[in-house]
Amino acid sequence: MNLIDKIKKCEQGIQLVFAVKKALLGAAAVAVWPVWTVLYIIIVITFGAMFYRTFIGAIGWAVALPFILNLVFNFSFTSIQFGLKNNFLAALDILLTLATLIWMLIAIFPYARG
Repeated sequence: MNLIDKIKKCEQGIQLVFAVKKALLGAAAVAVWPVWTVLYIIIVITFGAMFYRTFIGAIGWAVALPFILNLVFNFSFTSIQFGLKNNFLAALDILLTLATLIWMLIAIFPYARG
């Protein structure tokens, strides 16, 4: 096998690696939309129940505040990450979202049935 044949064989190997990598990444993208669909359905049900209880006066507005901020931070992430393309602000948004999740758990705990 001469040098040119070796180079061609190497190029074919590299193309195979890229094809496999692309296929693996593509498969993950296919799974993203059903997962996010289920997550958003859960968010609508749980947040809807909490806001309903807030509107009827069973839960105070101070408890609803972390839920409202969580929605703001969740919905702003896409614009920050893909619109502004600012990883620092996106990371900050993720941390703020996490903080509101912890705050939500603490705020809603006294109203838990059990």
